[in-house]
Amino acid sequence: MPVISVVVPAHNIEEYIAKCLTSIIEQTFKDFEAIIVENGSDDLTFDVSKKYAEADNRFKIIRAEKASVSNARNEGIKAATGQYITFIDGDDFVSPDYFSEFAKALKEKPDSDLIILPVWLYYSQTNIKPCGRLFAKNLTAERQKEAFFVESYLHGKFVKSSVIKDNNVFFDISLFYGEDLFFITEIKLLSRLICLHESGGYYYTQNRQGQVTKERKSIACLEQQFISLRKCMKLYEKYGKYEEFRLFWEKLWACSIIGRDFAATAFAKITKKEANDIFALFPVKIEDITTDDSLCTRWQVKWFRYFKFWHKRGKGYEFLKFMRYYRNIVLQPLGVKYKDE
Repeated sequence: MPVISVVVPAHNIEEYIAKCLTSIIEQTFKDFEAIIVENGSDDLTFDVSKKYAEADNRFKIIRAEKASVSNARNEGIKAATGQYITFIDGDDFVSPDYFSEFAKALKEKPDSDLIILPVWLYYSQTNIKPCGRLFAKNLTAERQKEAFFVESYLHGKFVKSSVIKDNNVFFDISLFYGEDLFFITEIKLLSRLICLHESGGYYYTQNRQGQVTKERKSIACLEQQFISLRKCMKLYEKYGKYEEFRLFWEKLWACSIIGRDFAATAFAKITKKEANDIFALFPVKIEDITTDDSLCTRWQVKWFRYFKFWHKRGKGYEFLKFMRYYRNIVLQPLGVKYKDE
């Protein structure tokens, strides 16, 4: 049984998959298996992947019928035999010490159900930014609530296989956006010990043509965010944690969706009616949400407070329209950035 099973979904990424798989081969920690799940590509992704599987017996390749990243990850989970399962998207890559740093964290905290390593947004070799916040490597009781909400993406996570398989936790294939949030939320609720480790690097490729997070930034994505949100809230109710985490949950989503997602350039064509329909999906009144920067970056909190001021006066949509224009048409071309961004 290998220590690590790494699941690599791969769909129409022939230009990226070799870099991803090479970064796995070059790991200084060698006790792993890599499960490549090719799902419905119409380019050379499968052919490139097959060469790695033929050259290294630690690599396996599966062909999934459905062209769905959630289905691909589920097939990878079923095939995994390692003590821990991690996920690396086929258009991303990792530092050579990525698995070694996980092993260090595991040695320090051998009972960890979930180990979290840093993630970096990779735009180019000269443009790399931290994704989210980095925390002290061991989770204290005082920071338990924070850890439930930060680092909610799938990248940089190593999950004990028994937590996934004994509890029958899989990705929801009905979600095309926010599916990783739903999955990792249940993992966090099931985990008895979460370890946050400061070293190692997962490099999350940005602005790739055809990338889900690039191409699907639309009104449908916002609706999917809220569907995922409501599903997650049901999980909190299921595990008896809803009231304990309710205020943190409301703050994070208010700041994140208003302060980040509505600020994205691709949302600029959303109509006033569509925006108001999204506002109506919040689980509580927007006016009742108070915010601070313990969960979100300061600029997210700042924009949300401005938004709330105008939303109370019936001008929330107009403010968001201004915000998108100001941030994406004025500040970004000038190279002006917030310290926390």
